[in-house]
Amino acid sequence: MRILKNNFSINKKELIKINSSLRKMIKKGAFINGPLVKKFEKNFSQKNRAKYCVGFSSSSTAISSVVNILNKKKKEILIPAFSPIPVAASLKNYNLNIRYLDVDKETFLLKSNLQNEIDSKTGIIMLVHLFGNVFDINSLKKKISSKINIIEDSSQAHFSKINNKYVGSNSFASIFSFYPTKNLFAYGDAGCVTTNNQNFAKKLRAYRNYGLHPSIDKLLNFGNNFRMDEFQAMILSMNLKKIFRFNALRSKINDYYKYHLSDLPIQFQKIEKNVKSNNHVFSIVVDSKYRNRLNKFLMNSGIGTSIYYQKLLPSFTDELTETKLKKNFPNAFSLSKSIINLPIHPSLSLKELDYICKKIRIFFKND
Repeated sequence: MRILKNNFSINKKELIKINSSLRKMIKKGAFINGPLVKKFEKNFSQKNRAKYCVGFSSSSTAISSVVNILNKKKKEILIPAFSPIPVAASLKNYNLNIRYLDVDKETFLLKSNLQNEIDSKTGIIMLVHLFGNVFDINSLKKKISSKINIIEDSSQAHFSKINNKYVGSNSFASIFSFYPTKNLFAYGDAGCVTTNNQNFAKKLRAYRNYGLHPSIDKLLNFGNNFRMDEFQAMILSMNLKKIFRFNALRSKINDYYKYHLSDLPIQFQKIEKNVKSNNHVFSIVVDSKYRNRLNKFLMNSGIGTSIYYQKLLPSFTDELTETKLKKNFPNAFSLSKSIINLPIHPSLSLKELDYICKKIRIFFKND
């Protein structure tokens, strides 16, 4: 049996709809930042319950735009060491100052006592909602100065909830990725920012289009070419109609795994009771002596696994040695050596799930 770690198949009805919409788009001659982008922005903000949504060419360009608008004084940005590469690349490319922090070994998120890491150099905190789990932003706001900007990277948390509110509906700026592997996905690169601040939304719309005023020949700021294209907006609007059904299927798969693997020497990501995860990634944490062997065993059994993240961000950007990584970021380092991600896409069948769980049980039985 061969089980894909992601499944991008589309049915015949969807293909016909895409072809029809594509012909209309070509006939109109609007390919970038046009009516389909505006339609998606409106629909996404409504479903997400945020006041404004601004489409971007990717989550990386969205992060760069948000930070460049907010961080004029080039102050330090705090981000978790255990995060995807684009988070750091989007900042390092602009020579911005990053300080990495360790994560909680159970939730994989920044630690709840994050306020203790803040000093006079701090300008922005980049919260990364990892694998669908959500950091409690409101709790943090009560503990820190309002002068410090909190940005959410919600690229892996489409319609995750905390305290019964969607991620990105209750923050100043929340970035989403619509890369093809995400819960809500495009057929290429795309991203967006949600915000409840009208003035900030206007700045973002200008920034993504070179900084130009929307109606007159005038620069509002020096921006960039970070616009979303119409084709991706069309695909996103189509997939937005299915996102809650897909997330519900992921939740069932998550429950299946936990029920059938709970008696094994495996740790699952801790999700607090006030959080409803979208289950973007299903991760298991095993003893580091098992990780590579188990991963190889599953791959050889035809099961598409992945490891997020084998390398910590400081090892890429600051070239820290393993000794320094282990000392400065013990929890993140431990996770990088012991985590495996199992398939959780909505197309998985019960037969496939049963096969995956049986193979994992065989591995631990024979070890």
